[in-house]
Parts: sequence; C-alpha cells; structure tokens
Amino acid sequence: MKTHRPLGWVLVVTLLVGCAGQIVRKAPPPPAPPETTRFRLTPGNSVIGHIYRLRLRDGDTLADVARHFAIGLQALQDANPSIDPWIPPAGKEIILPLAFVLPAVPGGGIVINLAAMRLFHFTSEKEVETYPVGIGRAGWKTPLGTTRIVQKKKHPRWVVPASILREHAIRGDPLPRVVPPGPDNPLGNRALRLGFPGYLIHGTNKPYGVGLRISHGCIRLYPENIETLFAHTKVGTRVTIVDQPYLLGWWGKQLYLEAHPPLQAGEGERRKKRRALIKRLRNMAEKSGLEIDWKRVRNTLLEARGIPVPILKSSPDLERLLARLLRMPHPGRWPHAPELPPLAPGWLVTLDIPLTDRAAGKLTAILRHQTPPIPAHQMGDQVIIGPYEDQRGVNAVLSRLKRDLGLKGRTVTPVASRSFLKAPASHSLYRTNASP
Repeated sequence: MKTHRPLGWVLVVTLLVGCAGQIVRKAPPPPAPPETTRFRLTPGNSVIGHIYRLRLRDGDTLADVARHFAIGLQALQDANPSIDPWIPPAGKEIILPLAFVLPAVPGGGIVINLAAMRLFHFTSEKEVETYPVGIGRAGWKTPLGTTRIVQKKKHPRWVVPASILREHAIRGDPLPRVVPPGPDNPLGNRALRLGFPGYLIHGTNKPYGVGLRISHGCIRLYPENIETLFAHTKVGTRVTIVDQPYLLGWWGKQLYLEAHPPLQAGEGERRKKRRALIKRLRNMAEKSGLEIDWKRVRNTLLEARGIPVPILKSSPDLERLLARLLRMPHPGRWPHAPELPPLAPGWLVTLDIPLTDRAAGKLTAILRHQTPPIPAHQMGDQVIIGPYEDQRGVNAVLSRLKRDLGLKGRTVTPVASRSFLKAPASHSLYRTNASP
C-alpha cells in the first residue's frame, strides 16, 4: 500500500537539501598572505605595501616580531615609540610598518637607504623586494654612492681587517686573522661583495642587530633574507647607497611623507634637510595647486616614526587611519625566537645588581636575544642564568657578561642551587625593606 508523506515533510527535506547545497558550495579563495618582503609596483605610484596592527601576547618582544615580519628593530620601535621593545604589555596593539615610500633613485638594481635602514631590490619593472638592514655605527660609516656587486660567495670566510683585530684585542676578545665558515662567522652563510673595497652585503650570526646602526660599515640582513637576495641577484647588479631621511611619494591621488631620524647627529644638518624638503613641497604646491597640511608635515618630521603619512588637507587624519588598520593574525609562536633550557638545579649565575621586577624582566629578554643566546630566567627581581653542566660554562658566561655588557655575577654551585631556587631572595646581595 502506497503511503503519502505530508507536504510539510517534503518542504523540510527540500530546505535541508538547499542548505546542504549552500554548505558544500566551493568556498571563496582565502585572502592573499600579507606582503612583507615582495611588493608589486604600479605605474604612477611610489608607495608600496600596507600598515597593519598586531595584538601582542604575553612573552612577546619587538625583536621577535620584527624578525618574523622582516622589519628592522629600530623601525618597529620608531613606529611604536611608547612601547618597551623587551617587555611590551600583553594585549597591546602595535603598528607593523610594512608600507614604504620608495627612495628617489633612478636606474633600478639595488637601492639602500641608510636613513630608513632598508634595502630595495628592483627585480623587474613590476616588482620590488625589500629587506631591513643593519648598517655602520658611529665611526664606521657605510659609504654613499653607486657601485656594483663584484662577487657572490656562499659560506664565506671572514678575513678580519687589522682595525677590527685591534678593537677586539683591546676588549679582551681576540679574533683569529681568518674566521672560517660556521656559526661564529659574522658574515653568515651568504655574502655579496661590493665594488667599494672592503664592503659587503651579507648575512649575520647576530640577527637581532639587523635594523640597527651596529656594523663596521657593511650591510647586514637577516639570514633568511640574504638567502633570497643572494638567489635573485647577479654579479654586476647596480647598487646605490643613499641617505634620504625624508621621502615623498604618491599613492593614487594622495601625497605621502615618510620621515626617519637623520643619520647626522648635528642639528644644522637636520635643519638643512628639512628646509630642502619644505622648499620642494612649496614648489609642488605652487605648480600643481596642492593644498598641503603644513601642521601635519611638521608633526611628521618631528615624530619621525618612519611610516608614510598623508599630508594633503583632503586626506583623512592619521589617527583615524591607524585606528582602521587591518589586524595581522598572531602566528602563535615566533619561529626564530631563542629556545632555552628550563631553569633547574645546576651550575647557575646570578647578577650582582639591584633590580625591580620590571627591570629584571627586561634584562632577561635582552640576554636571551644575545648571540649566542644567554639562558636567562626571571625570578621576581632577580635574573638567574643557567643551568650549565660544569663550571667552564659558568666561567665563560661570566667573562662574556663582563666583556660585552659590563655586568658582574656570582656563581651558584649545583648543591647550593637546590635551596637557592626555592628561595632566591634570601640569597640576594641587595635587600630592601618591604613597602608597608
């Protein structure tokens, strides 16, 4: 006997099938990953990339954030001047400065802007690769001008210049005349020799110095960035090194100003560069009828945050723009962050300096980001280093702390470390009365 299903049941089945059809329908493609080192060039535009927000988590440091997103440490600090780079507050949103005004240099090839501490490699008319760089510190300036790559070398040896040999000998850290390839080689695993005698673009065994004025004049890249640049570069590639702290660029109909602290310490040189910029802007305004927001120009120059700021009166306010930024997803863990052994009984070192809890946390993070990392741990207002397997490891770190950082410490033996770790404050050399 044939049964008749209620009409309502048929409608339910029809609706479910329709929903199922919507569920299994092919999903739209995921958004393209954010650009961090490779950017498209578009005719008429001289600004590339985007600025993002990132919400920090407990234990993050700006050093780890900077390396993960191919940003220089100083550039990330300039963009976020109120944030402590070593102990930033969890839950705080920071700016990721991944938008750049291209240096005003014709001819393509590789362009290095020392003021921005950034390298731009124009691989074609449609694409540019860009990486943060470490440059020469005071007294060891990176030269300006145009040259070419004259040699490419994998796993280079470092023939130490006599001046650097003397410097290390004075510090009590003598170097061999030739440093072979390996983890102790400051050149890293790739080097591009420039036509300027004695100068290289190279990797580094101290990646947390990238984006700082820290080298003896050579140009350092993160290890992962130099490998890409090395693979995409030929001998004979043109290299232009400039010092352009104030950059103007167009993106569509908006004019942007990107300002960096000038390398020259003298106020006279800074005023000279600022006057040149103002003169250029006035000429643009007179010829093209641009309405420039001069207050915004002055603020941008004074703050020098290294991010492109729209400076026409028709452009939206900077704070409104920053508040509407896309949020970059947190990776969960930083793949290049140092991995250290947990604190446990053994040969330990404690630092002989009075610290607050905050200062101890900051110093712990700084020590962990040395090269090689120093296994530092915070316990309240103390910094404890270790554990080491034997006293040789302790002696080596004590010598390194004194030589490189001017810090003194004392040894805790494996036997004493068990009781020390239970109540380190009772062993402190510096005691203060508790606050009422």
